[in-house]
Amino acid sequence: VNDGWRRFAHAQSPAGGAPTYLGDNYLAVLANAQGDDAAEAPLAHAGIARVLRGDASDFSLEYPCFTPDAQLWFLMQVTPLNHPDGGVVVAHIDITARKNEELRKDQFIALAAHELKTPLTSLRLLAQLALRRSEKEGYTGLLPQLKLLGMQTETLAQLVTTLIDVSHMHSDQIELNRTRFDLGEVVAEAVARSAALSPERPFVQGPAATSHVSGDRDRISQVLWQLLANAITFSPATSGVFIEIVRGEGEVTVRVRDEGIGIDSSHHQQIFEPFFQVADFREKKAGMGVGLYLAQQIVKRHGGALWVESQLDAGSTFAFTLPLMK
Repeated sequence: VNDGWRRFAHAQSPAGGAPTYLGDNYLAVLANAQGDDAAEAPLAHAGIARVLRGDASDFSLEYPCFTPDAQLWFLMQVTPLNHPDGGVVVAHIDITARKNEELRKDQFIALAAHELKTPLTSLRLLAQLALRRSEKEGYTGLLPQLKLLGMQTETLAQLVTTLIDVSHMHSDQIELNRTRFDLGEVVAEAVARSAALSPERPFVQGPAATSHVSGDRDRISQVLWQLLANAITFSPATSGVFIEIVRGEGEVTVRVRDEGIGIDSSHHQQIFEPFFQVADFREKKAGMGVGLYLAQQIVKRHGGALWVESQLDAGSTFAFTLPLMK
């Protein structure tokens, strides 16, 4: 640990007795962590272990830190140590100011989304009623416009639902309806749905052993759909999408690889931030830039991790892990 870590640790204890963990094994510290500050410890432990094993090129995690005076936020960044004996460097960066700004933005988004929800529901019902009545009365000249109105109100409703999801995710109010299910079945369903929407594209799914997990089946399906939709959007129309399920020690990993335009390493963390879009790719898809953020947050709330491995012009692999049921 460096002097900055020591100063911070001592500042949180009036008696100067806060531990600095100098000389301790950091993985052991995370494994034994308890209390309010320990909620993210399993994720940090798993991320560091992946970098140590060489399964990931880096890892980052935002986590809260509760001090006697305030709640702080830190960004943990893990990078390999260029040393013959291996190892990693773990840096903790204070991002409290940014998180507080995000909180104010989230509060505004939540208020706006909820205020839009009620009138939008009425608008959808009126559009459906007008369409049915026009069909019944034979007003065929109005049908194309009314069908378009219905489609646009559904799109707007989906945008509002997405904003509410983002707000709930930020405030930790997202609800998970946990059940026991085979992850392979959910992957197969998502692949079949994607293949139906993009029939000219080959989808290649490798063999997979039964992998039972505990979680919200619909939310995990949402994650898979987001990763497959990204692969479809950002790769040539006839290029392949490759899906792999790998069972490991206590966890299962799903990997979705495409042969598309790839993502520069400088954006590997930013693409998981809400409302972020890589400037060069904005014309590829109209959206708010929250899909990958929601996917990563859903996986985190299931005790797993989601990350990207990619280079510009060399395709992308999005992967996530989930704990296996014992």
